[in-house]
Formats: sequence, C-alpha cells, structure tokens
Amino acid sequence: MRYIKTFIIGFLSILIIQLGVLVFLEKVYFIDNATYASTRVENNATRASQWSKLIIEGNRTNTSVSYDGKYLAYLKDNRLFVLNSENSKKNKVSAGNGMEITYFKWIYDRNGLILAEKPINSKDGSYFKFYYYDIDKTNKTEIFNEVNNKSIKIPIRDSEEKISSIEMSTLNNVIYVKLTDPIIAAAFIDKYYGAGESY
Repeated sequence: MRYIKTFIIGFLSILIIQLGVLVFLEKVYFIDNATYASTRVENNATRASQWSKLIIEGNRTNTSVSYDGKYLAYLKDNRLFVLNSENSKKNKVSAGNGMEITYFKWIYDRNGLILAEKPINSKDGSYFKFYYYDIDKTNKTEIFNEVNNKSIKIPIRDSEEKISSIEMSTLNNVIYVKLTDPIIAAAFIDKYYGAGESY
C-alpha cells in the first residue's frame, strides 16, 4: 500500500511539473511578440473617368501605360511624351544632343522607363545607347556597364535595324535587347519560304 501511495504521489508530481512546463512554454516562451496592423484599402473608381480627360495626339507609336496606370507614354516624331492621368500634365522627354529616342519600355514594378536612343546623323557610326528615366523625379541618367563603368552601345549594322523588345530584371540589373532587321528578315523568309507564299 505504501508503494502505491508513493507511486501515485510521484506520478502526480511529475504530471504537475510537466503541465507547469507546458503552460510556461505556451504563455511565456512561445508567445508571439509581433504586432499587426491592418489598413482598409478602397478602390478609387475615379481613375477610369480621368483617362477620358486626357488629350492624346494622333500619329503616335508604342503607346503604353505604367504598371500602376498613373502614366501613359508614347512616341511621336521620335520624341517621347509622358501623360499623368491624375492631372493631365504632359512632359516631353528630350533625347541627348544629336540623338533621337527610338524605343522605350516601362519597368514592370516602378514608374520608370528604359529609353533607347540612336544618333540622328550616322557619320560617326550608328549605335543604340540606353538611359533610365525616372518619371517622379523627371530625371534621365545613362545606363552604364557596372563591371567596367563604360557606356553601353549596341552597334547598328543596317539603317533598317530596330529594337523589337526590351526585357529586364530589376533584381540583378540585367537588360535584354532584341533587335530585328526587316531587310534580313524579308530575305530569310523569301529564301526559306518562297516569295508570295502565306505564312
């Protein structure tokens, strides 16, 4: 009988200690000290009606909208124009001296543009040069090679060669440029598919 009482008292003591440890771990040790706050986001339906107030010129190319819909940009006569949808303000982005803007691309996660420019007069050689334009600061800076800090220039082999697309990664600062030459493409199609065929 004495052994049974000792066993029960020991068992209950161990059980109380274990429960005390579990309560301590739950209430003190594993307690979440992080605080959370929430804010209510309301859909602003006035953005759609503001677009109707914008006056967009005709004969424009490469018209596109920024990632948040606040800005619209387009090329007209090799000049870049950026419209603000909230106040209808239009900014002209100037090319460098002796240069013209031939292509632009919105950066997918911010209000900024990658610009491609080429010389108007190709007597010194023809090439594409790249710039970053910050819409909010209205600041244009040249994009340099981070390894040797030299200007990035892609030579143009043919006067008809154009940039068809630009892709970029903001995580590792890599820019991919796809060039197309309509004359070479037409010759390729004619050689391998035959003239006058549908493809």
